[in-house]
Amino acid sequence: MSRSYKRHPVTKDKNCKFGKRLAVKAVRRDDGISNGKSYKKKFCSWNICDYRIYEGSLEKSLCKWKKHWMTSSFLQKKFPTWKQAYRYFITYYKFK
Repeated sequence: MSRSYKRHPVTKDKNCKFGKRLAVKAVRRDDGISNGKSYKKKFCSWNICDYRIYEGSLEKSLCKWKKHWMTSSFLQKKFPTWKQAYRYFITYYKFK
């Protein structure tokens, strides 16, 4: 069961459609692409969806989430009770 939880509290961007769209636009607008593989030199694939956010300890992240939930009217509409907001946080933070 130890593999069913995240080992490190890191948030990554999985599928960033916006980044992919920017990369495609940059390649289309360039007139200097002569052969099929030269588009790789125009826009590096690592820049499309490559960022990590280290969240720190569970207690610090939970404190930040609770402050954010208390001040945001949008989150309070989505999660009317703290119990629901806490459950969402644990699902996002700890589960894979």
